[in-house]
Amino acid sequence: MGTQLLIREQLSQDEVDNIYVENANETQEGSGQQEQIIESSVENEQGMEEFKKFNKHAYEWLSKIPPKHWSRSHFSCFAISDVLLNNMCEVFNGKIVAGRDKAIITLLECIRNYLMNRLVTVMQVINSNSDVLTPYATKLLKTSMKDATRQVYILNSKTIQDRI
Repeated sequence: MGTQLLIREQLSQDEVDNIYVENANETQEGSGQQEQIIESSVENEQGMEEFKKFNKHAYEWLSKIPPKHWSRSHFSCFAISDVLLNNMCEVFNGKIVAGRDKAIITLLECIRNYLMNRLVTVMQVINSNSDVLTPYATKLLKTSMKDATRQVYILNSKTIQDRI
């Protein structure tokens, strides 16, 4: 996992694509993976050209930001943290435990019902909130503000040093 992140950080997207293509050639000949990689790069470039015609100012603004931060074609499909992936799997398994012993269609229906209920609950919380931030983010901000009031700043010659 760490090697993949290191490769992504050190190499350009074209070099990473080349590594994936070479690995696909060695291990999975004829699988179509090479074509998919090339196609996604071409689609991204074509999409950017269309976007440039649509809104040149926004295109120039996006061009200054590395594509790995905003373009789906540059996103990694690998989990950044195994702990996060493990926690997500545990939560998912905990939610489907009631339907595990049932037929696959019934299990899928249980998952669908859970997701629909979860979406409705989240939307209700969002709609009931009149603040700009969510209740949890507001709580974090208030805690941070409370901690900031305890800061003591001391003027030391021409610079300010903070002390807790």
